[in-house]
Amino acid sequence: MRIVSEKTLDQFRGAGKCEWCGLRVRNREAAHIYARGMGSASRNDATINVVALCAVFSGGHDCHHESHQGREPTREDLLAIVANRE
Repeated sequence: MRIVSEKTLDQFRGAGKCEWCGLRVRNREAAHIYARGMGSASRNDATINVVALCAVFSGGHDCHHESHQGREPTREDLLAIVANRE
């Protein structure tokens, strides 16, 4: 599947509430549950594959970086967020 949508990603960026820690922050990042190109050269920017997480210098906990380091939130945590949201 190849879905490339900056418009979709923009829904998960900027000021707002981190979907993991719940803090309102200045900067959220669109975090892919299944990474761009994971297993292929495709990119999946569908809302069911993206979560808004706080980022470095956002005033939050840097949840996006933590998820990439194998700490919480885990992929299973992110899938649960999407399941509740959708």
